[in-house]
Amino acid sequence: GEGVAKDLDEAARWFLKSAENWDPNAQLQLGLAYLGGKGVKASKEEAVKWLRRSAYQANVDAQFQLGVIVHSGASGDTQEEAIKWLERAAANSHVDAMAFLGGLYARGDGVAKKPEKALEHLSNAAKQGHPRAEYELGLCFLNGEGVVQNDAQSFYWFQLSANHGDPDAQLQTATMLAKGRGTALDKGLSARWLRMAASHGNAIAIAQLHQTAQPPNGPSQVVLAPSESMPPMVPVDVPTNLPVVPTKAIATQSVQESPSAGPNRSASVIEQSETKGLNKDSATPTPSPQISDPAFRNLLIIAAFAPTIVLALMVYILWTVAKERLKSLESEMKETKTQLQKANENLTAVLRLVESKMTLARSEASTSPLPIVSLIPKTQIKEYAGDPGPFKAQRQQKPTN
Repeated sequence: GEGVAKDLDEAARWFLKSAENWDPNAQLQLGLAYLGGKGVKASKEEAVKWLRRSAYQANVDAQFQLGVIVHSGASGDTQEEAIKWLERAAANSHVDAMAFLGGLYARGDGVAKKPEKALEHLSNAAKQGHPRAEYELGLCFLNGEGVVQNDAQSFYWFQLSANHGDPDAQLQTATMLAKGRGTALDKGLSARWLRMAASHGNAIAIAQLHQTAQPPNGPSQVVLAPSESMPPMVPVDVPTNLPVVPTKAIATQSVQESPSAGPNRSASVIEQSETKGLNKDSATPTPSPQISDPAFRNLLIIAAFAPTIVLALMVYILWTVAKERLKSLESEMKETKTQLQKANENLTAVLRLVESKMTLARSEASTSPLPIVSLIPKTQIKEYAGDPGPFKAQRQQKPTN
């Protein structure tokens, strides 16, 4: 609504147009719009798709938002995927990612419990004044997780977080003041912090106030007096110069995107732009620059598409060769079929000719048969007919002694 009437539908339309041209900031805003249903129909699938595309272009805000969504289980991806994106955002000095990731490692939420890594991320975020990181760091000192147990240090970080508006830290500060743990006992100041936590919606603080005295507007609507805007800070004599641990750069990984999330992309080129943001001469990582130059962004898109283009070209060449070979085989099969048909016709004609000759021969034999006796010599015919002839005389001669 800057200079024009506020119109979420129109804003979403322009975000979509810019996001389709691979603008990482527009993809981030469009993903958040789908996540909150602002200007578009709420859809976690669409939100994940556009946030993932922006995250692949090294947008640290998108990397953090994507990690949070995946961690919640809304995308169907694994917790390893969530940690990967949160680690990438934290490596680029995203303070919310540091605090969120540090809390996950401290609680073992969706990842193996690692107090040392929790302290690493929480220290980096707490040094930048992140309220939740300060609260989580106070819990580490309170429970002795990753550090030596220290009530004074715990109270220091709880009070710092409480002063920055974290209701859980305000409750812990009130509890430690009421017990005199890590600081001097102060019931009055404890009650003020308890009311402050209740006014910010902390259910435990509201319940405790409800047990002691009924609030004027009910247990869920505690109202503070104007003079109780913020309790004073209690001085704590503890060392506060925590070492800022440099966040390790994430190793280059080749990550392929699902068809529903857009084209296949290799993370190797994008990873270079992320790791360039880390200053080798400084212990504190610096955020990598956003990809805003259109020419560089187009070059990045071409580089990401290059393997797909080469693969498609190879498939096309193989398909063309196979297609030509199939045509050749089909032609040879047609020619062979034609030759077989001709041979079959010739054989049929020969068989018909032979059959006709045999039929003709049988017909002639039945109409004019040749007498068998005509084939016997006349001399033998006479002998068989009773004419003694010379042969009979010879047979009748008796042998002489």
